[in-house]
Amino acid sequence: MSKWMIPAVSPAGTYMAVFRCRFETETESTLSFRFSADNRAQLFLDGERLTDGPERGAAQYWYYQNVAAQVAAGRHVLTARVMCLEPDLKKRQCAYAQMSIRHGFFLEESAGTALLRDWDCQIEDGCTYEVPFPDWGTFPRVKVGAGHNPRILYGEGGVWSPVRWFEDDRELHEPDLPPMRYDAVEPEFRRPGLFYFPTYVCAWTRWHFTGHGSVKVRWS
Repeated sequence: MSKWMIPAVSPAGTYMAVFRCRFETETESTLSFRFSADNRAQLFLDGERLTDGPERGAAQYWYYQNVAAQVAAGRHVLTARVMCLEPDLKKRQCAYAQMSIRHGFFLEESAGTALLRDWDCQIEDGCTYEVPFPDWGTFPRVKVGAGHNPRILYGEGGVWSPVRWFEDDRELHEPDLPPMRYDAVEPEFRRPGLFYFPTYVCAWTRWHFTGHGSVKVRWS
């Protein structure tokens, strides 16, 4: 059995939850822990991406992910954005490449650190989720509107609430794969609406916007 956390009040259907732990170190330290999530999580240290995971598995074989990070002396905040996607295939808001047992987030520190003890959470408001038609096998489309907290991954702004703990009996397995690469990949050249790469590439996109207005991005 392992101890997992979930928002004290969880919305129905698909939602994103950000779990936050604020801690302080007197000297430069190594933050060492393992984590898992259902469906998956993106971890940020002081607002900067740390890692994501766990490795995709199955209900009978769920994984955890190991993390080790250096932190300077002072105050820090670790946040974990957990995708809690509707598991019903008929509603087509699920994560097709990731099974689900029960939504939540698990974190266990290595012996002797005891830094990541006090947790709270915030639901990402202002987000709506749509069926990705005509696409298939992808995540739901996300629309971000009014009420979204742009500082949530820094552990700032909005209203943070206590977490609820529960015992989970899934067996967690050590990773079979090395950590996925997180390298910048630039297109060879661009034309209006198109990006050309010299070889086949599977990648996440990263977009930066300024000013006011609306933006529609389709990536395939």
